[in-house]
Amino acid sequence: MKTRIAFLLLIAINIVAFGQSKISDNRISSMYHISWQTPASIKVSETTTKHYLFFTGAIYGESDGILPRYSNQVKISNGQNFNADITNAAFEPLTDAEAVLVNDSKLIGNSIAVKTTVSVIKKQSIGTVSFIPLRKNPLTGKIEKLVSFNLSINPYASEKSGGRSVHTYASHSVLQTGKWYKIAI
Repeated sequence: MKTRIAFLLLIAINIVAFGQSKISDNRISSMYHISWQTPASIKVSETTTKHYLFFTGAIYGESDGILPRYSNQVKISNGQNFNADITNAAFEPLTDAEAVLVNDSKLIGNSIAVKTTVSVIKKQSIGTVSFIPLRKNPLTGKIEKLVSFNLSINPYASEKSGGRSVHTYASHSVLQTGKWYKIAI
């Protein structure tokens, strides 16, 4: 009898302790690290060399100038959309060599702006989270780089139903008036 009560108590404790996060919300959170390297360079012409910030896995887009962008793909259920939040962020100040490369950039704010998109690849929804891992410290005004963070994914139902678009049709057509003839060939 005592073993049954102890067993039921153990199961109840497990449900309360480990079931909370899954019952309360659908958030998925993972820890990530950014491995920053020394600034890289590319020879644009015989006389011009461009230097830029670099970390392992960085991508560069035309809209970002020479700033690196962090990007990560996450699997989401079909018909869902998602938001992403950065929590437990750890920052380090830029070195002098790095700070020269990002002087007065309008793309860097006091917080990191996270961009999320949903793509469908082979009938499977894939979410992409991307951001520029730099911020301007609100206290010092100096630019800092993100070195580690938790990425929290918050899925929610998409406004589209079933992935099909809703068609709207005109109530009257110009083809309703006039005479129609059937021609056989």
